[in-house]
Amino acid sequence: MGNAVPGHSDTPEGLKIRDTIIQADNAFLKEATKINTNSRIVSDRLKKYNGMDSEVLYPPLIDPDIYYCGSFNKYIFIPAG
Repeated sequence: MGNAVPGHSDTPEGLKIRDTIIQADNAFLKEATKINTNSRIVSDRLKKYNGMDSEVLYPPLIDPDIYYCGSFNKYIFIPAG
């Protein structure tokens, strides 16, 4: 199986936590019209575990002039570390 919660290895508890996170993602993200992630790794995991496509939205570190703030829309921002 693998890829359980870091620090919990492949223990039954770690796998249960992982499955709970996947179920929550499936329940809440299925209503999203667009999903952005902060890296290719996160997008790949979302595709692998949830079957959901997403677009990587990198922070404006290299060329901040290409980013702008348009109108505000309804969305959920979920920071992750």
